[in-house]
Amino acid sequence: MQFKIEALLAGRQADELKVTELKHVLKAIGKSTKGKKADLIDRVKAYALHGVVDASQPGKTTQLHCSTSINFPTDGWEDICKATSSVHGFEFGMSQIVSYFVTRSVSDGKVAGDLKSIGKSAENLFRCGHVQNIQCVKHHNIIYIQAKCLPEMRKDRLYIVKAALKLEDFVIVFAECGCPAGMGPNGSCKHISALAYALVDFCRCNSLPENYTCTQVLQQWNRPRKKHVDIIPVNELGSHRRQLTSSVRSYGSGVVFDPWPMSFRDIDPSVALEKLRCDLLSLNRPCGLLNIIIPFISKINHDHCYHQLVNNSDSQLINLSTVSNNLNNDNNSSHSCNFSVLEEGKITAEEVLESLHLTSEKRLLLEKDTRFQSSCSAWYEARHIRITGSKCRRIIIQKSKTIALLHFCVYPKPMSFIPKQIVWGKDNEHIARGA
Repeated sequence: MQFKIEALLAGRQADELKVTELKHVLKAIGKSTKGKKADLIDRVKAYALHGVVDASQPGKTTQLHCSTSINFPTDGWEDICKATSSVHGFEFGMSQIVSYFVTRSVSDGKVAGDLKSIGKSAENLFRCGHVQNIQCVKHHNIIYIQAKCLPEMRKDRLYIVKAALKLEDFVIVFAECGCPAGMGPNGSCKHISALAYALVDFCRCNSLPENYTCTQVLQQWNRPRKKHVDIIPVNELGSHRRQLTSSVRSYGSGVVFDPWPMSFRDIDPSVALEKLRCDLLSLNRPCGLLNIIIPFISKINHDHCYHQLVNNSDSQLINLSTVSNNLNNDNNSSHSCNFSVLEEGKITAEEVLESLHLTSEKRLLLEKDTRFQSSCSAWYEARHIRITGSKCRRIIIQKSKTIALLHFCVYPKPMSFIPKQIVWGKDNEHIARGA
């Protein structure tokens, strides 16, 4: 049984009814009776504006219509995909949509400019299948179209959308919807716009997408990732799992990882060595490291200093055995830092490596000959031809002015002041030797 809300109001306005009468009307149409009197009045007015309301079956989806100002045909309606005679030569595009929603003049003479209704929300209504059961019928020079449109959020209603198009240029001359914004004869809402997008798609593809229920399509809430794993045998599952879990780091392992900033980091060690060699050459002073650091092959032919070092290496090599023999003869000599051995001759990388790897006999001999270090000039001469740990550590951990520190370590100044620790060590050396 259908109730007309006008019959329930009995010719009176909603403002003239009492609260009990308003609740009786809302209860008869199957709607909520909660709220203040002003809310009940607004609710009754809204339903009275939408026309016929089906309240015979509570919980059923309500179809909301508008009272049309033109007479739509009552029979002859066909599905738009099957009505070949009605849609023959049917051409509807974006120009008709823009003409109706944007550039059309409204009752006050201004441009409609309703860009919001033809936005992304209206297109999504059509793409998601909210526009259903599109029917059409041709009468004289007008094509009448009606469809059902599901709202975006609410599940208790169904909007009936109607439109009329001229056969000459297919311009929309009438449009209405059951929602409050779609009142005819020139309604402008996203449901009418969704129907217009459906007509554009029909003219382009000559068909409409099928309407699927929620159980006919895959769920759209939790979509799986694009990453997938190929099917592998069970016996290879363990090794394949280790390959997946071992992720590649953005930096190297702990051994090769350089924590320094990029501006202070030496990407290529050979470039850093070449820069150190050039800095040492710019000092124009003799240095044993120049015999160890070999320049690039591409620069050997153009490096005159390297050629000079190679040519003079045969005549100016220092024999380390002669240095160790001279240590015994200089035990009682005065404390003087004579660097003539380093300045006059050059050493090779093989001799430096040989001096670094000492046998036990050589270590005992060296310890015996250099026991009186503070008063032995031969010790200072032997120290200059050895890469000691105390020198290397200071140079390695230095962050700035490395060349100056290297020059200071290789060419130290004579000590004008002897620290107290060295004096105490000299005075008590006999105690250590006796122990």
